[in-house]
Amino acid sequence: SYIDTGWSITHDKQSTTSTLYVKVDGMNDVFGSWSGASTHQYTYIKLADSSGTLISGTTNDIMVGDVKEDGHSVTASAEHGFGFSHIWKVTAANCPDGTSGNNTFDIWSKQPLATSGGTTFQTGTMMVWEIEE
Repeated sequence: SYIDTGWSITHDKQSTTSTLYVKVDGMNDVFGSWSGASTHQYTYIKLADSSGTLISGTTNDIMVGDVKEDGHSVTASAEHGFGFSHIWKVTAANCPDGTSGNNTFDIWSKQPLATSGGTTFQTGTMMVWEIEE
């Protein structure tokens, strides 16, 4: 399941008909401690509202990291850093907190094999463009 990364941005939407483009640039560390059950540790993100609900019209399960056990000892632990960037288009109708005023966007993450690994979100920035289309 998805968890909150702690990264969020609030934008004061000026026009009720404008489209928002939400961008994240970040760095995460993916780690694994392989037990033989799987050879991969994947990390995914999604754009959500503050409760973790996917923003309508956007895509979840955007992969931002993959560590493969390939040459590591099966009991070894490895951590690898990944830089990532993504832009979501959010139409006026899909803004989480209304077509005008403050709208808050959060980055949520999941790692399906978290029992044998995880992800640490190290640093990142978010920005919002408001475009009248």
